Amino acid sequence: RIRVPSGKMRWVHIIGETLRDDRGGVLRLIGTIQDIHEIHEARDSLVRTQHVVDNSPEAILFVQRDGTIFYGNEMAARSYGRRGRISGLSIFDINVEMDPDIWEEHWRLLHGQEVSTFETIHRYRDGMDHPVENTWVYSRTGDQEFGCVFVRDITARRKVAEALRESEKRFSLAVGGARLGVWDWRVSTGAVLYDQQCAEILGYRPENIPGTIDGIRQLFDPADRHLIEEMRLSLETADDAGTIEYRMQGKDGKMRWIRSHAVILERRPDGKPERIIGTNLDITHTKEESLRLEQSEAELREAQTIAGLGYWEYGRHGTSQYWSDRMFEIFGIPQTEDRVISQERFLATLHPAERETVVRRFFDSIRAREDYEHTYRIIWPSGEIRHVHERCHHLYGSDGAYLSSLGTLIDITDLKRAETALSESEQKFRLLAENAIVGIYIFNGERLIYTNETLAAMLGYTVDEFRKVSIGELILPGDADMVAGDVRDMIEGKRANTHFETVAVRRDGSTVEVEIFGSAAGLGDDRPLIIGTVLDISERKASEAMLQASLAEKTTLLNEVHHRVKNNLALITSMLQMQMRSMEDEEAKAVLRETSNRILSMALVHESIYRSDTIASINAGDHFSSLVAELIGTFAPYAMITARVTATECQLNLEEAILYSLIVNELVTNAIKYAFEGRDRGTISVQMECGETGKVLTVTDDGIGVPEDYRPGASASLGMNIVRNVVMHQLGGTIELVRDGGTAWVIRVPEPSLRSGA
Repeated sequence: RIRVPSGKMRWVHIIGETLRDDRGGVLRLIGTIQDIHEIHEARDSLVRTQHVVDNSPEAILFVQRDGTIFYGNEMAARSYGRRGRISGLSIFDINVEMDPDIWEEHWRLLHGQEVSTFETIHRYRDGMDHPVENTWVYSRTGDQEFGCVFVRDITARRKVAEALRESEKRFSLAVGGARLGVWDWRVSTGAVLYDQQCAEILGYRPENIPGTIDGIRQLFDPADRHLIEEMRLSLETADDAGTIEYRMQGKDGKMRWIRSHAVILERRPDGKPERIIGTNLDITHTKEESLRLEQSEAELREAQTIAGLGYWEYGRHGTSQYWSDRMFEIFGIPQTEDRVISQERFLATLHPAERETVVRRFFDSIRAREDYEHTYRIIWPSGEIRHVHERCHHLYGSDGAYLSSLGTLIDITDLKRAETALSESEQKFRLLAENAIVGIYIFNGERLIYTNETLAAMLGYTVDEFRKVSIGELILPGDADMVAGDVRDMIEGKRANTHFETVAVRRDGSTVEVEIFGSAAGLGDDRPLIIGTVLDISERKASEAMLQASLAEKTTLLNEVHHRVKNNLALITSMLQMQMRSMEDEEAKAVLRETSNRILSMALVHESIYRSDTIASINAGDHFSSLVAELIGTFAPYAMITARVTATECQLNLEEAILYSLIVNELVTNAIKYAFEGRDRGTISVQMECGETGKVLTVTDDGIGVPEDYRPGASASLGMNIVRNVVMHQLGGTIELVRDGGTAWVIRVPEPSLRSGA
């Protein structure tokens, strides 16, 4: 190749010769150069053409006028050749439909048309007949005529055509089997044709169904009539309107749900739809089931929300998961728009120590075709660790291949915390129980399910031995019915607890006094448990006996002391009375008599104490009754004075009894001496009320009353001074004089804790 001035490369052929001298030296070169570019290009074109022919996927034959095949490409040789060769064959050898007459007619037509295409049958080298499509091209070179035929095997196309016809048959059967109705709408005229199935969906016969689009529109639910026009408009720009669903009124007046699919069949010159055909399918039952399913799913979602359950799907979104709203709440992350979360995002929420286990167990369950269940930890964006429990079911195809997984998840953090707290509580209970100095037991109504070592050792058993012993073996027969009744009442919920003392039997037959406490504890079972303690009170009982003996001894001693004090005071009173009998001064006698009565009131206190059931206090009513009777007998033995004493609910200690006795002595003595002048009868009342806030003592008489100018605080008498001193200074109380048909003294004494300065 050489480059010419235009810059293009051209092919040339050079012939050169070397001229030499006598010694063989080169003198010059001479030669010729020939432009063979066109020849070379033609040769290259011929080579390329030959390559295309030889490597064509279709057989190519060159046939002479008499039908002899003088050339065939590689595909022709493989299809028709005998022993790999095509020469020597004629068109009659491979075309089973060709004979000389047909060949002559074919050649005549080919000579006139130059190109001819038709289908025929060729026999291949394996003896099998194949349908083919022949394209003949007439050629002439000089005097020689031949035909070039391109052979295309149409076996596959024939099979496709046959399959299409079969498919059309199946479609026709499917339409009938699927109860699809077919309709045809001529837009320009408004005519609509419903086939029999289409009419029967609505309960009509084809001849009774409206035949126009306006009539059909009237059968539509008013809310769905706009869909007809929307379908027509969509077909102006597309050949397929897709699927729409709407409601139509049947002949029985009920609405039916219809699913319709429409396509364009003809268009007007302006491109707008002229003829539309479609199918109708009655989906009323499916729709109703779908609505019920939607309602059921809504109720399920509500139930999951109430239960705190999250719902997820895996496998339908690649490696991502579909999450319900609750799932995002449980994991503490913002909700995505499509509720789909990637596997990387999900794994990032897991506790690092859990990731490998969660993934491994999930995919192991898929391979094992087992449901998956696992509890693990997650981490919120805030860093808080939460506990979740997950369950799922895997779905597989008919071929056994894995499809997807459906699962639920619940936050059990609070439960885990409760379990931890319960575990710690159980550990504390066991630590306390095993180291307690009292016996601890748990009884289920039939047998002991727990006892500590203290209780077992108390009765001479090991823990294992003790749990096999029945309650009847541990209680003396006399108390067995009582214990059995308490246990039955607590098991049946009639009582919450029990407490009693009894005598227990040790393993060796000896006895021990015990105090038993029991409480019914409901732990979620049908029958409650009884949890309680057992105390060995043998030493306490012995101590109590000793204390009782000591107390009896001390009580006797104190009673003796009070008795001796009373006797001594009575002796002093007798001595004063003896002294009065030897005196002639009446004023002096009166003074001694009052002093004697005051001493007597104190003596009566000591007598009431040693006669009382207790030595700590006396009954105020009994004591005041004795005191008032003694005073009336002393100062007015012959008068008809009635005494009324009310103080049965009041108890007085020794100090209070002496002080109140002095008050009653002075006030009653004054009433006896001065209230009933000129009368031989009257009534004196002593009343004491005791409450939480204090005591109120009232001494009244129905006598003549005190003078109007009498002032208790200005009185110079010894008796009133004693009363004022005792009430105001020793008891911290108040005195009130009431004049109302007699005289009433009201003494109010607050409880010590309520007194000023207490």
